[in-house]
Amino acid sequence: AVGRGAPRASARRLTARSPRAQVLATLSANGFKCESEEQVRLKLKEYAERLLNARFVVAARGAGGLPTYRIYEALVMGAIPIVPWDPRHEFLYEELPVVRVRDDEWGRVTPKFLKKQWHKIQSAVADGKYDMRKLYTPYWIARLTVSRWAHEVGGMDAAHALLAKEVRLETAPRVSQ
Repeated sequence: AVGRGAPRASARRLTARSPRAQVLATLSANGFKCESEEQVRLKLKEYAERLLNARFVVAARGAGGLPTYRIYEALVMGAIPIVPWDPRHEFLYEELPVVRVRDDEWGRVTPKFLKKQWHKIQSAVADGKYDMRKLYTPYWIARLTVSRWAHEVGGMDAAHALLAKEVRLETAPRVSQ
């Protein structure tokens, strides 16, 4: 976690050549104190406290290059995840305060860069640009239900079109008997 006090970052099971190890090495070179999970084993309470006290949290890719649950842990606890950019996962981060970094651009993640990101995110919060409902199951149940309904009625194109739009629980289509 990159905290309000001493900057920090963490990752799991690192090898010298792993993308996570490379990210941590780059962040260390940029002045952040980085610790891998092998170096620091935290109890749940201390982990939660660190998240609560962090402004930013590095959330490297999970198994198989998929987004990690740590992204959502950080968001729920009020921290902003810094994630590797991947166009396949953009829809997951739309309308959420997430900093995306391309694999070859981790060198630009400096304290100055994060300060600018913090101000941009605070401005977006003030403007109501984030939808934190995306962090909770009911939001996704509504989206998937509407998508399923659209697929039954109008095929795959209709389902994709509806998934691309904002779905509100109160406007979900009703299926007549």
